[in-house]
Amino acid sequence: MTEEQVVSTISLISSRLASKYTFPNYEEDDIQQEAFIIGMEALDRYDGVRPLENFLSIHIKNRLKNFKRDHYYRQDEGKAEEIQQGKKKLLDAASLDDMKAFIFHKEVSADLEERELLEYIDVHIPANMRSDYLRFKNDQVLTKTKKLHLLTCLREILGKFYA
Repeated sequence: MTEEQVVSTISLISSRLASKYTFPNYEEDDIQQEAFIIGMEALDRYDGVRPLENFLSIHIKNRLKNFKRDHYYRQDEGKAEEIQQGKKKLLDAASLDDMKAFIFHKEVSADLEERELLEYIDVHIPANMRSDYLRFKNDQVLTKTKKLHLLTCLREILGKFYA
C-alpha cells in the first residue's frame, strides 16, 4: 500500500468516526484531527497480517473512547472541576469522615459522636443495602455502581439524622 493510500484510509476512517465521538468543547473537526493523529501514530504497531482498514478502525475507535473519557470535563471551567472532585471522593470514600464530606459536599465537624451516627445508620439502612453497607464499613471493595447506590441511600439517611 502506498503512502497516499494509507493517508487516504486514515482520513476516511477519521471522518467516518468523528461525528460519533464529539462532545462539548470538541467539535467534529477537532475529533477528526485527533483521529487522524491517532491513526498516524498507530502505523508503528501495524503488523501487516490483517487488513489495514480493520486495524485502524478498531484502534482509532478505542483511542477516541479513551480521549472522550479523559477530556470530557475541562478542569479549568466552572463546575467541571467540582464534578471531577466529587467523582474522586465517591470512589475514594473509605472513612466515615470522607463519607460525610461526600454526602454533604462539605467538611462536617469532628464533634459528631460517631457511635451515635453508626447506630442510627444501622437502624435505618434498608435490608437490601445492609450487606453493601457492612462491606463499605469494613473497608471491603464495592463496585462503583453499588458504592454510588449506597452513598445515595446514606445521604438520605444522614439528611434525616441531621434534620
